[in-house]
Order: sequence, then structure tokens, then C-alpha cells
Amino acid sequence: MKEHERPKIEELLRLDVDGLMNLLPAYDPQYEHTMFAPQGQLQAGREIFERLKKQLHRCVCIEWKYCEKKKSDKYQDPVLLVASVADVIATVSMSIPPFVIATLLFKIGLSSFCECK
Repeated sequence: MKEHERPKIEELLRLDVDGLMNLLPAYDPQYEHTMFAPQGQLQAGREIFERLKKQLHRCVCIEWKYCEKKKSDKYQDPVLLVASVADVIATVSMSIPPFVIATLLFKIGLSSFCECK
């Protein structure tokens, strides 16, 4: 992780799940030039996340093997964990910034998202 990325990640970590979901439509070309009512924007964000879920699960949980890595001391720092997950999902071509998605996965709970035992 580059040191200039830390403040960006810390800022995203201050948001809750709904706050992060609200960010997603702004990056999705499907919603370009769309004006939302607050609930509509949240709903659109949830739909975008649902569309990406399978791809993210494969990338983070299966290929990167999050459940095996989660106990590592390196990943006890939320900022470093988000940065690492962002690096992993950066390989997946999507219009949403990897830090936003990685923070959302962290807030949802990576262990439950990946169904770790």
C-alpha cells in the first residue's frame, strides 16, 4: 500500500454499509446522468453489488483464499486489509474503484462474505 492511499481508505472506513452502497451508482456507466431519490440511489447500489457478488466471491474468497489469510497479523489492520483486498479485486475489470468495493466487503464482513468456518 502506498502511504498516500491510507487517508482515502480511512475516509471510506468511516462510512457504513449504506453509505458505501450509495457511492456505487456514481461509478456505474448504467446510471450515468441519473438523478436519484435517496432510497433509489441506495437500491441501485445494492443491485450493483448483487451483480458483482459472484465475481468478487471468486476473486477474494476462492482465488485469493481470504479464509486462509485472515489470521495473519498483517491483516489485523483494517486499512492494510482493505488495501490488500483492493489489490486483489483491481484485476477484475469494473468501473467502481477497488478501494470502495474492498471497504464495502470489509464492512459487510469478509469472513461472512467468504463463508469462512
